[in-house]
Amino acid sequence: MAEQDTVAVIVAAGQGTRMGAKHNKLLLPLGTRTILEIGLETFIKHPRIRKIYLTVSSQDRQIFENMIPEEIVL
Repeated sequence: MAEQDTVAVIVAAGQGTRMGAKHNKLLLPLGTRTILEIGLETFIKHPRIRKIYLTVSSQDRQIFENMIPEEIVL
C-alpha cells in the first residue's frame, strides 16, 4: 500500500464553559505550555501530516492568529 499524505483538523471552537473556563480550553496551561501548543507540536512533528487546519470561533480568531505558526491554516 502506498503512503498517503494526511491532514489534521483540530476543532477548537469550544469555549470551555462546561468546565468553568472563561476562554477557549485549548488555551489553558498544561505544565509550561498550552494544550494547543502541545497538540500542534505533535501534529507538526508527525512525518505523514502535510497540512494542519485549525477551526476556531470568530470571537477567538484574533487570539489564535497571533499565536499559531504560519503553516497552520486557520
